[in-house]
Amino acid sequence: MNFDIKLWVLILLTYLYAYKNANAQSRKKLIDSLMALYLGRISCFVLEASSMNKNQVEKKIINDLKYFKNEKEKLKTLWIK
Repeated sequence: MNFDIKLWVLILLTYLYAYKNANAQSRKKLIDSLMALYLGRISCFVLEASSMNKNQVEKKIINDLKYFKNEKEKLKTLWIK
């Protein structure tokens, strides 16, 4: 499975938008279901990083962070709606 940063950010944006518009009971269910996806993301990252050296892993983390920061503007746009 390829659970890369692009998919993870898309999932987070979708969940955050849903969370904003949900009632308290639905918010709890959203958080619970997001936890399973989070564990999947972490597992994929660990598997991918296991074949890298320290410098490659650090570079990947930095690149993922840059992508996340760039996509943050989409979240701001969704949150304001």
